[in-house]
Amino acid sequence: MGSPEETGRPDEKPLHTVYLGEFYVSKYEVTNTEFCKFLNRKGEISSDGLPSLRIDDPSSPVTKVNGSFQPKPGFADRPVTHVSWYGASDYAQWAGGRLPTSAEWEKAAIYTSTKDAPDDISLPTQEQSTPVYVATPGAFGITGIEGNVWEWCSDWYSRDYYALSPSQNPLGPSLGQEKIIRGGSWAAPVSSMRIKNIHKAVPRGYYRTVGFRIVKD
Repeated sequence: MGSPEETGRPDEKPLHTVYLGEFYVSKYEVTNTEFCKFLNRKGEISSDGLPSLRIDDPSSPVTKVNGSFQPKPGFADRPVTHVSWYGASDYAQWAGGRLPTSAEWEKAAIYTSTKDAPDDISLPTQEQSTPVYVATPGAFGITGIEGNVWEWCSDWYSRDYYALSPSQNPLGPSLGQEKIIRGGSWAAPVSSMRIKNIHKAVPRGYYRTVGFRIVKD
């Protein structure tokens, strides 16, 4: 896990070996249709007391009609965005899973990448996300783990965590101010188009380029 000393960013070092227990990872990022089903059954307020999803942003892919959440036209099968970390975590639990740890995400990305260089994410220029079923294909039927939207992970972010990380099933720091997001997005700069790249976001934030997928033990 991580990057060699001569490459990558400071928070990707040191390069170290990590052992993970078995887990299942969803083939696709969670769609707007799936998240609307969750909202209509469980309500829009997440475990932090705030809305799970922001719909008042013009770029939000979800709207509310007669009290019911629904995807905007053309967005049913695109990955849900404008969803907070708390909303994503609540959905994952409701669906019988959880958010991946950063280590699990990195392992899944490396093992399912079809690129010759497993740390290279080179994508065509896009103006928005693509439907999850036709996003960048990977091995074993995985799609979109490389660059469709950033994906929330369960870990808090710390620049120095790799130096302290346990060798088995690392969960990230116990506290923090930002959560890790991985994978890049259709709008990310070239410098972020790397599997090993770690980025972070405020967990109560709503971002047009951040979604998620779930894992299950």
